[in-house]
Amino acid sequence: MGLAADIQYEKDLERFFELASILEVPAVKPKALSLSRWHLDELPDVPGELKLAASGLEKPLEHYIQYARSYNRNAYNLSTFLHCFAAVTGTGSFGDTHLNVKDTAGNIRGSSAFGISGYSPFTYNSTYGNTARGILIGTDNTGESFQDYAPIAKIPHGDANGELRYWDMFPNQYTWSAGTRKWTITVIRYFTNHSGGDVTVRELCLVGLVKTYVSSYNVCYSRDVLGSTLTVGDHDLIQAKYTIESVAFPS
Repeated sequence: MGLAADIQYEKDLERFFELASILEVPAVKPKALSLSRWHLDELPDVPGELKLAASGLEKPLEHYIQYARSYNRNAYNLSTFLHCFAAVTGTGSFGDTHLNVKDTAGNIRGSSAFGISGYSPFTYNSTYGNTARGILIGTDNTGESFQDYAPIAKIPHGDANGELRYWDMFPNQYTWSAGTRKWTITVIRYFTNHSGGDVTVRELCLVGLVKTYVSSYNVCYSRDVLGSTLTVGDHDLIQAKYTIESVAFPS
């Protein structure tokens, strides 16, 4: 490099570290989660009918909202892969000195040669009956841990005792605020109770599809425990919603 290029390089490098010191990592974070509950005399039976039912819902019988806690280790590692084009380290362990991901089955994933090749919020989307990814719910109220990688006691899909129907994930909603210069992304899923009894909800998770060089795996980004239990009665419909906010973009 010439002298002018060297000076510009040093300025750029200084600016990079200045930004790195003030920006949050990852670049997006769960801001809030909410649960709303309705009781319907007649529940939808097929996925296509849910949008009709959801569009005509009146004020919920119960509405619960709380601050969504920080993303877990998987989310921070994935953010590092994305920003640093990093390869996986420590494919046998999961912790502070290792850069990898742990899938919802508890397996360490990633290629030491190629790292993580891709992931996207779009991969939250899943279809009716899919309990592998999207918004997942469970019954365990064990406190959150940075090491969480799955719901501890996931509620199964179905109509038997203790089960709820998992409906299609709604398309993600994206909103740009010129005032705050932030993106807000809303992730929504509905669940219905056809079991004939009560089902308790105590934990929520966001699970997406992560691609490595050789395959794809379901990876939990965030697990939240409710401050109080939500009881879902027979013929109740609930909406689970995560509101995800970016950091402020420079003007």
